[in-house]
Amino acid sequence: MARTETQWHDVPDLEAFRDMDLRAGAEWIMLDATRMELTELRSVLESHGVHELAAEDAVNPRQRPKIERYEDHLFLVLHELDERNGQLEACQVAAILTDHYVLVVHHGAERTVESLRARVARDPDLPPLYLLLDATVDEYEVLANGLEEEVERLEEDALQASGHGRVEQAVETAELYSIKQKVSRLRRYALPVERVMVAITGGEAGRSLEESTRHLFQDVHDHTIRLNAQIRNIDELGGAVLDLIQSEQADTLNMINKKLSAWAAIFAAWAVITGFYGMNLDLEPEEQTVFVFWFVLGLLIAVGLTLYAVFKRRRWL
Repeated sequence: MARTETQWHDVPDLEAFRDMDLRAGAEWIMLDATRMELTELRSVLESHGVHELAAEDAVNPRQRPKIERYEDHLFLVLHELDERNGQLEACQVAAILTDHYVLVVHHGAERTVESLRARVARDPDLPPLYLLLDATVDEYEVLANGLEEEVERLEEDALQASGHGRVEQAVETAELYSIKQKVSRLRRYALPVERVMVAITGGEAGRSLEESTRHLFQDVHDHTIRLNAQIRNIDELGGAVLDLIQSEQADTLNMINKKLSAWAAIFAAWAVITGFYGMNLDLEPEEQTVFVFWFVLGLLIAVGLTLYAVFKRRRWL
């Protein structure tokens, strides 16, 4: 895009956008779709020369990250991820890039808009496509770094408590699941960006780029590769902590079952002895049966203590 001075247009409403003459060379045009009627916005986009499929995807905030080439413009979809109520929520950012302007239709992605504004002001000669991708990937890296620090803290707490059987008390399971949900949402939007970068840098499209421009996009591509590896690492660490918690829970349940089994075995032995001798022993023993009474009582105590000692040695009690 040839430019002499960067022009930035925050379009306040649909009527103002309808009246714009994009052929005059407007450069960066920002539309907040949350403030506009989407069906009418789609119609106005088409009237400005945006392909009907691109216009439809731009106003539909449930698109996947992608880049598509039309006859006279590129269409790019990315997402801003905002943390709300402990979860990551996506705000779609759709960009139509032509030789005369960059039209960004976003669904409440104010942070991305401000980041782009700062980048354009700082480096007005850099390719707009690069600025859009670099701003998005940088944001994802910040999110990934924060999640990595959280899961590493949980892992350290879990390892310190694992030898004392207090992992579940040291690590909040709800917090761990929250991290895993955030990682899952980040993966959903970050991984496709690598495919976007492959489409830009690979094949005929990559060879057609100028050397300096190719290096810029290759740098973003390298960041996406590292980002995806970092996301996998975070997910694996979170899974390892969860496995440790579940392992301790299984050990605790196993120990409870052992204790119940040990006491059941002791009482079963007593039941056999008393059942056998009960056939010839009255509830109120007479004089001639007193010896049997004390014999049975002693046998019960001896068997009980022996079994208790055996189970205690085997750490069942």
